[in-house]
Amino acid sequence: MTYSYYPEKMNTDAKDRMRFELADTDTDKDNISAALSDEEITAVLEQYPDNFRMAKFKLVEHLVFKYGQDVDNKVGPVSFTFSHRMDFWMKLYDDMKKEIAQGAVGNLKPYGGEAEKKENYFYVGMMSNSGGERR
Repeated sequence: MTYSYYPEKMNTDAKDRMRFELADTDTDKDNISAALSDEEITAVLEQYPDNFRMAKFKLVEHLVFKYGQDVDNKVGPVSFTFSHRMDFWMKLYDDMKKEIAQGAVGNLKPYGGEAEKKENYFYVGMMSNSGGERR
Protein backbone atom coordinates (compact mmCIF):
# COMPACT_ATOMS: atom_id res chain seq x y z
CA MET A 1 0.00 0.00 0.00
CA THR A 2 1.19 3.47 -0.81
CA TYR A 3 0.23 6.79 0.72
CA SER A 4 1.04 9.97 -1.15
CA TYR A 5 -0.34 13.49 -1.44
CA TYR A 6 0.85 16.24 -3.77
CA PRO A 7 -1.24 19.41 -3.24
CA GLU A 8 0.19 21.02 -6.37
CA LYS A 9 -1.49 18.24 -8.43
CA MET A 10 -4.93 18.76 -6.90
CA ASN A 11 -6.33 20.38 -10.05
CA THR A 12 -5.03 17.66 -12.36
CA ASP A 13 -5.03 14.46 -10.30
CA ALA A 14 -8.28 13.05 -8.91
CA LYS A 15 -6.51 11.08 -6.16
CA ASP A 16 -4.89 14.20 -4.70
CA ARG A 17 -8.13 16.14 -4.99
CA MET A 18 -9.95 13.33 -3.17
CA ARG A 19 -7.38 13.34 -0.36
CA PHE A 20 -7.85 17.11 -0.04
CA GLU A 21 -11.64 16.94 0.07
CA LEU A 22 -11.57 14.14 2.65
CA ALA A 23 -8.92 15.93 4.75
CA ASP A 24 -6.82 12.76 4.51
CA THR A 25 -3.62 14.54 3.57
CA ASP A 26 -1.26 13.51 6.38
CA THR A 27 0.76 10.87 4.53
CA ASP A 28 4.22 11.59 5.94
CA LYS A 29 4.21 9.62 9.18
CA ASP A 30 5.33 6.12 8.12
CA ASN A 31 2.05 5.33 6.37
CA ILE A 32 0.03 5.23 9.60
CA SER A 33 -1.66 8.62 9.59
CA ALA A 34 -3.60 8.54 6.33
CA ALA A 35 -6.89 6.66 6.54
CA LEU A 36 -7.00 5.60 2.88
CA SER A 37 -4.27 4.20 0.68
CA ASP A 38 -3.66 5.46 -2.83
CA GLU A 39 -4.87 2.11 -4.16
CA GLU A 40 -8.20 2.35 -2.31
CA ILE A 41 -8.84 5.86 -3.62
CA THR A 42 -7.85 4.93 -7.17
CA ALA A 43 -10.01 1.78 -7.17
CA VAL A 44 -13.13 3.71 -6.15
CA LEU A 45 -12.40 6.51 -8.63
CA GLU A 46 -12.18 3.83 -11.35
CA GLN A 47 -15.60 2.47 -10.31
CA TYR A 48 -17.15 5.92 -10.80
CA PRO A 49 -15.06 7.49 -13.58
CA ASP A 50 -17.69 10.08 -14.49
CA ASN A 51 -19.02 10.83 -11.02
CA PHE A 52 -16.40 12.21 -8.62
CA ARG A 53 -19.06 13.08 -6.04
CA MET A 54 -20.34 9.48 -5.89
CA ALA A 55 -16.78 8.17 -5.56
CA LYS A 56 -16.27 10.59 -2.68
CA PHE A 57 -19.48 9.40 -1.05
CA LYS A 58 -18.41 5.74 -1.34
CA LEU A 59 -15.02 6.52 0.22
CA VAL A 60 -16.64 8.45 3.06
CA GLU A 61 -19.04 5.56 3.60
CA HIS A 62 -16.07 3.19 3.72
CA LEU A 63 -14.32 5.39 6.30
CA VAL A 64 -17.43 5.57 8.49
CA PHE A 65 -17.84 1.79 8.39
CA LYS A 66 -14.10 1.14 8.83
CA TYR A 67 -13.52 3.44 11.79
CA GLY A 68 -17.04 3.67 13.21
CA GLN A 69 -16.66 0.61 15.44
CA ASP A 70 -13.04 1.10 16.46
CA VAL A 71 -12.28 4.80 16.71
CA ASP A 72 -9.45 4.82 19.26
CA ASN A 73 -6.69 2.19 19.42
CA LYS A 74 -4.02 1.63 22.02
CA VAL A 75 -1.31 -1.01 21.90
CA GLY A 76 1.16 -0.74 24.73
CA PRO A 77 2.58 2.78 24.85
CA VAL A 78 1.37 3.57 21.32
CA SER A 79 -2.11 4.95 20.75
CA PHE A 80 -4.01 6.03 17.64
CA THR A 81 -6.96 8.38 17.99
CA PHE A 82 -9.23 8.81 14.98
CA SER A 83 -12.22 10.32 16.80
CA HIS A 84 -11.49 13.87 15.58
CA ARG A 85 -11.59 12.68 11.98
CA MET A 86 -14.60 10.44 12.62
CA ASP A 87 -16.75 13.45 13.55
CA PHE A 88 -15.78 15.15 10.27
CA TRP A 89 -16.49 12.02 8.22
CA MET A 90 -19.85 11.38 9.91
CA LYS A 91 -21.02 14.92 9.17
CA LEU A 92 -19.77 14.68 5.60
CA TYR A 93 -21.45 11.28 5.19
CA ASP A 94 -24.79 12.59 6.49
CA ASP A 95 -24.63 15.67 4.24
CA MET A 96 -23.75 13.65 1.15
CA LYS A 97 -26.44 11.08 1.89
CA LYS A 98 -29.01 13.90 1.97
CA GLU A 99 -27.74 15.17 -1.39
CA ILE A 100 -28.12 11.71 -2.89
CA ALA A 101 -31.64 11.41 -1.53
CA GLN A 102 -32.49 14.71 -3.20
CA GLY A 103 -30.99 13.56 -6.50
CA ALA A 104 -28.36 16.30 -6.49
CA VAL A 105 -25.31 14.06 -6.84
CA GLY A 106 -25.83 13.30 -10.52
CA ASN A 107 -25.63 16.99 -11.37
CA LEU A 108 -22.39 17.72 -9.50
CA LYS A 109 -19.49 16.69 -11.73
CA PRO A 110 -16.27 18.56 -11.02
CA TYR A 111 -14.54 16.60 -13.80
CA GLY A 112 -17.01 16.97 -16.64
CA GLY A 113 -16.23 16.57 -20.31
CA GLU A 114 -13.61 18.55 -22.18
CA ALA A 115 -16.21 21.16 -23.10
CA GLU A 116 -16.98 21.95 -19.46
CA LYS A 117 -14.72 24.34 -17.60
CA LYS A 118 -13.05 22.72 -14.61
CA GLU A 119 -12.90 25.04 -11.62
CA ASN A 120 -9.74 25.13 -9.54
CA TYR A 121 -9.70 25.14 -5.76
CA PHE A 122 -7.05 27.81 -5.62
CA TYR A 123 -6.70 30.77 -7.96
CA VAL A 124 -4.89 34.10 -8.08
CA GLY A 125 -6.76 36.73 -6.11
CA MET A 126 -9.00 34.36 -4.16
CA MET A 127 -8.14 36.09 -0.89
CA SER A 128 -8.77 39.59 -2.26
CA ASN A 129 -11.56 41.63 -0.77
CA SER A 130 -12.27 44.34 -3.29
CA GLY A 131 -15.35 45.70 -1.52
CA GLY A 132 -14.20 46.05 2.03
CA GLU A 133 -11.87 48.15 4.07
CA ARG A 134 -10.37 47.44 7.42
CA ARG A 135 -11.81 49.66 10.14
